[in-house]
Amino acid sequence: SSREVVRPDSERRRLQLPIDPAELERAFRRLKNGRAAGPDAVLAELLKYGADTLAQPLAKLINQGFATGQHIQLGVGLLIGLPKPNKPRGECSSLRPIVLLNCVRKALSVVVLRRIAGKVAGYLSPHQSGFRPGRSTADAVWAHRWIAARVQRYREVYHLLGIDLSRAFDTIDRAKLMDVLRSFLDDDEVRLIQLLLVDTTLSLRSGSTTLNPFTSSLGTPQGDSLSPVLFIVYLEAALRDLVDSLGVGRAFLDNMIVYADDAD
Repeated sequence: SSREVVRPDSERRRLQLPIDPAELERAFRRLKNGRAAGPDAVLAELLKYGADTLAQPLAKLINQGFATGQHIQLGVGLLIGLPKPNKPRGECSSLRPIVLLNCVRKALSVVVLRRIAGKVAGYLSPHQSGFRPGRSTADAVWAHRWIAARVQRYREVYHLLGIDLSRAFDTIDRAKLMDVLRSFLDDDEVRLIQLLLVDTTLSLRSGSTTLNPFTSSLGTPQGDSLSPVLFIVYLEAALRDLVDSLGVGRAFLDNMIVYADDAD
């Protein structure tokens, strides 16, 4: 394949705005209890209730990684297949892949998300309701019903086309995603996201057996709070490219309603 992969950040250069222990402490406290641990077996509760002790040394480790080029390993994950309801057993298509990530990675994703949230909101078009604060599937349902009511009331002709994107997170070209992010994020933010997307590996776990890890270079690692946001940024760029190639103008995006029907 000629698809370019995301390369490691080889620059030995400190972040202009280093990770503050207070940022990491807030992120630790946002981790949810009762969730399965990642490959390092560190539970979220350990980081959450030890945040005041652990945030400072972990922030120092992350910051030193950018200064020295020797980063802590954040890209490992456990891949588990959960049976989908009412699907035939024994087929891979009947399984829902779940990735268990290390909790330190989840916390750093929260830090990055807080840093980029304002810029992402400015980049996205109003039609995007998925994975955005204060927006949900209810917005899309209301808009659909309002359109239907208007068409019936005024005897108008209106065409609705629904497209369901399957395996959306799994098909993102990371190199193209990074190009999009560089267009509106600063250098620190790009380097932090690059750290989360580079050198990712997955180990398949089935029952009590865990297989050797394999490299994952496509898609965004599922299981953290940043991945859905990276997906809607990628989708926004794809839709802009689409309307430009069709020559219909960016105003065409105003007629779209984009939402996520399985957001947690």
